[in-house]
Amino acid sequence: MTTSFPAFPPELLQGCRNALIDYMKIAPGNQVVILNELGSAVDPFVVHCLATVTQEIGAEPHILWTSKLAKGWWQELSPVVRAAVGQADVVVQNIASIGKTHLLDLMLEKKVRRFRNYASDFTTMTSDWARFPVEVQDYLERKVNTMLIEAKTYRVVSEDGTDIAGKISTRLAAWRRDLKRSGGMNVSFPPSVFRASESLDANGVIMVYATYPWGARRVGLPEIRFANPVKLVVENNHVVHIEGGWEAELYRKLFEEQAAVIGARSYYIDSWHSGASPRAFVPFDPRQDPDRFDHLAHNHECWFHFHIGGLSNKDPSKSQLAEHINAVCMNPTVYLGGEKVWDKGHLTMWNDPELRQIASKYGDPNVLFAPRPIW
Repeated sequence: MTTSFPAFPPELLQGCRNALIDYMKIAPGNQVVILNELGSAVDPFVVHCLATVTQEIGAEPHILWTSKLAKGWWQELSPVVRAAVGQADVVVQNIASIGKTHLLDLMLEKKVRRFRNYASDFTTMTSDWARFPVEVQDYLERKVNTMLIEAKTYRVVSEDGTDIAGKISTRLAAWRRDLKRSGGMNVSFPPSVFRASESLDANGVIMVYATYPWGARRVGLPEIRFANPVKLVVENNHVVHIEGGWEAELYRKLFEEQAAVIGARSYYIDSWHSGASPRAFVPFDPRQDPDRFDHLAHNHECWFHFHIGGLSNKDPSKSQLAEHINAVCMNPTVYLGGEKVWDKGHLTMWNDPELRQIASKYGDPNVLFAPRPIW
């Protein structure tokens, strides 16, 4: 009897090798759990390729399929899944609803390295986003994250009226200290988001165009983008006024629900960050899957958002609840210590001569760094 094996397209192999070898730096002998959620946008062909590359490295893959968490962050992860992950060196998460909050204690206490893979479908894993050179991404992240550490102040402005300025806290959550994602404890792939910067003494206005879809659904807000932006007035690092059209009334309900759990902290500007890639994209109509659209769009450099609530103070040993509200601003100009780092949603660092010289080894920098629309 002859056994046939799938022929993986070269673009798929390149994406999976870039993910596991270059970004995750999985080592020979590692025990690797490849965690997949049933009913999610996970292509078994991609899973098979990831397992094959894991074996190619000399590590041992263990493929696990589990039910989706219907309540997302608000639902406990199965003890069976947690036990499997707790015995692994690395968990590759091809997932939709399982977040860092469900595994944070395993990461911090058992040193399980987490690789969150957004490229779980064939189209994304074979894209130039998934095949983006890690050497280029590492340089970018080290530079920008160093700026975020060293800057004392920030200002965010946009053409539609956002204008907020504040200080950047020197206190950093344990999982926000790496200068780059690749090879780290908490790696998102393809190139995803910069470290979140914690806010202090912020004052000004935030014009909000979107929030997380699962929160939007709860109160009847548009899950993808608001027709009318919601204006948040911020004083002393707290939201003190919410105004706008009918969306503002419903957005206020999110804060009221959150305040019932965490009190006045619900209105606190906890932190902010953006995506780190100009090549991020969504390979489907956002209306087909608003949650996955949100996960993917988060990784684009133009998708800048504030976390409002209790994200930084979360105690993972006591609760799986991640209490914060997203406030998405589009295409902002961002200053760190007075230096312009984003210009209308596009990173100024793409013009850095050394970065462009590194990128030229992989192709034309103008093509590699060209921003792809996400809408």
